[in-house]
This record gives sequence, structure tokens and C-alpha cells, in this order.
Amino acid sequence: MDYFTSDNHFNHENILKYCPERAVLWNNPNEMNEGLISRWNNKVKQDDTVYHLGDICMGSPDILNRLNGKIILIKGNHDHKKTLKCGRFEYITNYHELKLNKKLITLCHYKMEVWKNSHYGSSLHFYGHSHGTRPGDNACCDVGVDMPFTNFSPVTLEEIEQFLSTQPTRENEF
Repeated sequence: MDYFTSDNHFNHENILKYCPERAVLWNNPNEMNEGLISRWNNKVKQDDTVYHLGDICMGSPDILNRLNGKIILIKGNHDHKKTLKCGRFEYITNYHELKLNKKLITLCHYKMEVWKNSHYGSSLHFYGHSHGTRPGDNACCDVGVDMPFTNFSPVTLEEIEQFLSTQPTRENEF
């Protein structure tokens, strides 16, 4: 199974201040870490693949060894050298394209207005970084853990498509 997520910010001391929806669930970064790990591992199995769209961890990356699955990291602005060199990732890139269910999916930490084949209506774009502050449409969305439809856990393509079906129709740029 393939999963998508972004912006866990494991070990990030200030994320509870910046993202108040987390503070409703957790009182401190340790509680947040444990809650996010539990939600991740309840869905993701060891042989699953997780496309993480950046900002996975601050500080010590040792916590990543507790996560199930093979992780492909699409780098975010908070993914520092220590995290990038921890050896936990299948590979690391700034941008990634994949085909799932006959759909081209473009993955990047940052939201794009246009991406490969976006004008044909046959491709999707998933991003993070914005913690829900940059709305998408029926072809692109923030898959970060702060998005209500993710319930603070990685999500499948089917779960994302269900969410996208509730979003405004994308205006063709051509």
C-alpha cells in the first residue's frame, strides 16, 4: 500500500504554538511524537511505502526508526542535514512524479499552480508546507498531518481522492 503525508515535525518544540489544532490533542512535543507515531503505525505496515512531503523531523532523527514502512522523503525546508543523513529513507529528492491507478501524481513540499499534465485534468499534485493555509482544488491538495481529512496520519490515494471530490473544480489554465 502507498501512503502520503507531510509536516509531522517530530521533536519540533514550537509546532504546538504554530499549529493550535495539535495543542488540542497534545500538551507537549513528547505527547505529540507518541500520538503521531501511534497513528502512523496503526495504518502503515512494514512493507508499505510512505511518500513524505517534507518537514518530517527536527532534532534527533532516531525517532524515525520507530515508524513502519519504507519512507521516500521529498525534502522540506525543515529537513536538516542530520535528518537527511540518518539512513532511514529509501531515497531523498526535492520533487517526485509517480503513476498510481493510471494517474500521474506530482509530489513536492511546496504547492504548485501548474504541474506536468495539470491542464489535461488527468494528473494530481500533493504538497505540504502550508499546514492547511493554501487551499487546493479537485486536482491538488495539502496532505499534511494538520489537514482534517488526514486525522494526523498518512493517507492513501483513495482517501485523498475522496477529499478531492469535495473540493472546487480546477480552472483549466489553457
